[in-house]
Amino acid sequence: MLFQILSLTLVLIGAPSPTAFVEEGRFYVTGHVKTPGSYSMPDAGITVEQAIKLAGGITERGDSSQVKIIRKIDGKSIETPAKLSDSLQANDVVQVLAKVGAEH
Repeated sequence: MLFQILSLTLVLIGAPSPTAFVEEGRFYVTGHVKTPGSYSMPDAGITVEQAIKLAGGITERGDSSQVKIIRKIDGKSIETPAKLSDSLQANDVVQVLAKVGAEH
């Protein structure tokens, strides 16, 4: 009975088309943030600043002026200094470095 109801519901509202489904991308935040890890890329995109906030913000030892984006281009990891307003792409890594003298 439940299967019939679910089948009918899919027919009425339409099952998603395989060509319309796009798997969400992910990005990563590492270094001196409170909750480093992997995060889902929002459909509307995300900036470096928003990504850092999503990761709980910068720790006391982190430096908001020492942030890098690591992006794979043609199979190579390319590190570039990041501005907080820079937009991320799927699979980017945001790395927040330590303040000078705060390494240990």
